[in-house]
Amino acid sequence: MYSTHSTLGEKTLPPAYFSVRYEVLRAPLGKALGTERLKDDNDALHVWITDEKDAVVSVGRAHTTDAEVALVQIRMMATHSQHVGKGLGRQVLTALEKLASQEMGARQGWLNARDNAVAFYARCGWATTNERFVIDGIGPHTRMTRDFTIDPRT
Repeated sequence: MYSTHSTLGEKTLPPAYFSVRYEVLRAPLGKALGTERLKDDNDALHVWITDEKDAVVSVGRAHTTDAEVALVQIRMMATHSQHVGKGLGRQVLTALEKLASQEMGARQGWLNARDNAVAFYARCGWATTNERFVIDGIGPHTRMTRDFTIDPRT
């Protein structure tokens, strides 16, 4: 049994939230501990899923990038390897979209998808743009967008 949690800001995040971000997104790239934390985490909306033992297994965050057009960026999506393929990433993403709309007034989202995640985001209703680029020290990414006022999954 999995449970979904959310908070605005990082004050109430369990330390294991950042552990999942580090283990999945930073450690495989040889990045130092601490690189999983972002300077604007306290201003972001965070969603995480815990398993039946209350261990954090999937995480993600959203933050406003342009309040005038109600635009948010989704970042730091990560699911622990033992829980991949169980729909948890989709649950986190869907919760981020819904809560960003409800609590932050977001109407649109964007993200930078690693190559191995583009198909996942496309299945979740995100569209690729023609913008493909490399983030130094991390690798190739594709910019993707989604209009939160339309649900392409219905």
